[in-house]
Amino acid sequence: MIVELLVYDEVSKSVRPLRVQATQVVVRNATGTPILAVAADYGTSRSQIVAKATDQDFNESLSRLGLSETVRVDYLQTPGPAPGAKLIRSPKDKK
Repeated sequence: MIVELLVYDEVSKSVRPLRVQATQVVVRNATGTPILAVAADYGTSRSQIVAKATDQDFNESLSRLGLSETVRVDYLQTPGPAPGAKLIRSPKDKK
């Protein structure tokens, strides 16, 4: 799978995409806890498994991918986007 990260370039003072070929991605907080999402190539047919922390089966997805961690979400609050970040869709756009 290809993962696209938006990174801030200190030299040009702009945000640019960084594309990385990856087989597994875990979004963690500063202490290393998987807090938001996991995505990985899974199985023999190059399928992908994608789960977010608020999914009921998030911990099961972590386990399937060999991550022996348990995440409990009581309240999830995300900060606003970084300066210069390109928003693809805002929460208000939900249909």
